[in-house]
Amino acid sequence: MKIITAAAVALSLTVGSAMADVNIKGSDYYEGKTVTIYVGAGPSGGTAMYGQLVKNWIGKFIPGTPNVKVKHVSGGGGVRVGKQAVAGVIDSSEGLSIIMFPGSVSLAGSAIPSEKSINYKPTDFPVVGSLLNEASVMAVDKNFGIKTPKDLVGTPTIWAAFGKTSSASVLPKMVAEFFGAEIKIIRGYKGSGNAIKAIASGEVNAIAVSMSTFAKKAKVVPQGLSYIAAVGDKSSIPDGVPDMLDMVAPEHKKYFQFYADTSPLGRSFYVHKSTPAEYQKIFTESFDRMLVDKDFLAFAKSKKLDINPVSAEISNQKLRDIENIDPDVQKYLREIMWK
Repeated sequence: MKIITAAAVALSLTVGSAMADVNIKGSDYYEGKTVTIYVGAGPSGGTAMYGQLVKNWIGKFIPGTPNVKVKHVSGGGGVRVGKQAVAGVIDSSEGLSIIMFPGSVSLAGSAIPSEKSINYKPTDFPVVGSLLNEASVMAVDKNFGIKTPKDLVGTPTIWAAFGKTSSASVLPKMVAEFFGAEIKIIRGYKGSGNAIKAIASGEVNAIAVSMSTFAKKAKVVPQGLSYIAAVGDKSSIPDGVPDMLDMVAPEHKKYFQFYADTSPLGRSFYVHKSTPAEYQKIFTESFDRMLVDKDFLAFAKSKKLDINPVSAEISNQKLRDIENIDPDVQKYLREIMWK
């Protein structure tokens, strides 16, 4: 696990509001109110852990020090929480709602919608804070003796997944197609923690989720896990884990590259675009102050929760880039995601 210092975080954010004295507005507005973080996953996995971390700290940095609570809205690998925000079930009009999609891929998947399944696009959810730039890692029960995706050929495996748009579902499908592996995917697990418990019990054999989740949950599997490949920005791939982009045929790289490009979104926190701009700005400034606070960083380290953020500005540019997806990549991923 990387050791992230306050100075390193400040450098990675590269925004003046994090280090300079900020003319804080909104103190009167937020005082006595409650901000709700809507976590688009169950309470057992990595998304929930980071949601709770921010819930316990962000209120100290929002002017007026409002109360902060978490509400879990699992379903569809993050699609349900997005739909509720679009429909107004999650009210964003008063600047009291923050949304956390499960992992970096969940919102990016809205750039590849089916006709009926997703009614929003990536830029409908501006990033106000991002805690982690990390990769999706594919892991298999060590008892199978599998060390690379090529070893999956001839060895049938069962993979745990969430919704159709999740990396836990799409990445194994792509590996099955490009490597000729016999992979079965079981969807519907409520959080990565429950899915990893299913590996421990032998109900499934493998999963593709973030490394931060494995850092907290891998010991649940007594027989251990083999990390066979990762997809993400090279700087975010753990030492010793092969990069999938180095393993696939050149003509297939662009499909995995789409997922690699989502890694700066990591453990990101969003608002719906209907949130007034002044409250979006307050949330972003509050996240920036939290991310250079020595007490916050020390607490996160004590809980073994890695902090390696990029700025909201860079994250939002990444959402715009993802939305302008290569039509050929969009067509392929739509077919593999929704079939």
